Amino acid sequence: MIKSVFALLEAFDNSNLSLNNLYFFGGTVRDRLLGVEINDFDVLYTGEKSLDETIEMIKATTGMKPVLRKDEFRFVKFAGKLRNAYTYVVDFQISETVESFLLKRDFTINALAVPFANSLSFFASPDKRSVVDVTSGMMDISRRMLRVCYDDAFKDDPLRILRAAFYATQYDLTIHPQTMRLLTKHGSYLTKVKKERLVNEFISLFNRNCIGFLNAICELGLDLVLFGRKLDLEKVKLARAVYLNLKEKYAGSKRKRTLIKASVLYTVELHETSLMKDVFSNSQMRAVRRLLRSITS
Repeated sequence: MIKSVFALLEAFDNSNLSLNNLYFFGGTVRDRLLGVEINDFDVLYTGEKSLDETIEMIKATTGMKPVLRKDEFRFVKFAGKLRNAYTYVVDFQISETVESFLLKRDFTINALAVPFANSLSFFASPDKRSVVDVTSGMMDISRRMLRVCYDDAFKDDPLRILRAAFYATQYDLTIHPQTMRLLTKHGSYLTKVKKERLVNEFISLFNRNCIGFLNAICELGLDLVLFGRKLDLEKVKLARAVYLNLKEKYAGSKRKRTLIKASVLYTVELHETSLMKDVFSNSQMRAVRRLLRSITS
């Protein structure tokens, strides 16, 4: 961990972006505090350079390449290898100030930042004195509480409702009572999200923790909003058994991973709902049925 952070710091130091204006934030800080493995880095820049200038600087000095860009959010995702041969994925964002940026984040556990200047000591041994915390996110992490940063968080981006379900189960968090009230109140806003964006977010979160996420969706009553009906809880239990069986049977088979997770959706009959019916092709569905037969024959 320290070696990879040091290499990233060195690369950015050579980019003419002042380290005083660079911060690790979001999932990178959250996961270090929770003791979870960090797979990529979230980096914030608060300087005056434009997104175009910043991209060119980072490309020239780090060798990483932009793979996704969203100008409306002043955001770019970089990927590539540095000199130490680590493969990096960096979500890079620009904001006027770190405080204003953190206040508009989704949840307080994601509204934490660590200046690059303090990062080596933080990643070696997390110290709250190194953390910029304007929403009491550190306190929420210590009590394992999921709380929105502001009351309109779900209205501003309804997909945060799905992320609430994911974070609650992924990190074993309790949803704050006020956040639960807001989630219930604004749950219907999910129907206003474009179908493609909604499906992509659902599948992305589902793939990271398929059974836990599906259970959380049911517990929060979001199945009715998403699929137009309540899911059969007995079939959800069956889906868990199917998943564990297939996962054990085909352990180590990368080719089967997608089909195993698709089998969960098939078992709870989500492939028949208007939201999910176009996600998998007929050939994939046939492959799923063959996979399911392999554990019943």
